[in-house]
Amino acid sequence: MAEIITTINGEDFVSVEEAARILGIQKSYLYQLTHDRKVPYYKYGPRTNIFKKSELEAYKNGRIRSVPTLAEHRANAEAHCAGKPLVR
Repeated sequence: MAEIITTINGEDFVSVEEAARILGIQKSYLYQLTHDRKVPYYKYGPRTNIFKKSELEAYKNGRIRSVPTLAEHRANAEAHCAGKPLVR
């Protein structure tokens, strides 16, 4: 049974320890995944990361891709806009 930190809008959130247990990895590796934006997480207070349980299950099952960085979003937007002239 997962240790639920909080429930928001019907979604269960778990701690770093519980997220690592769900994924079957070390806590230090989970921190590396969050730093590299490979696994979705949320800030809970100034220093605490929490994880949506449903997103962890999806990540574990390979149904979720890494979270794009702001630079990646910009690059994708620029590439998208470059191929489409502005219509006025």
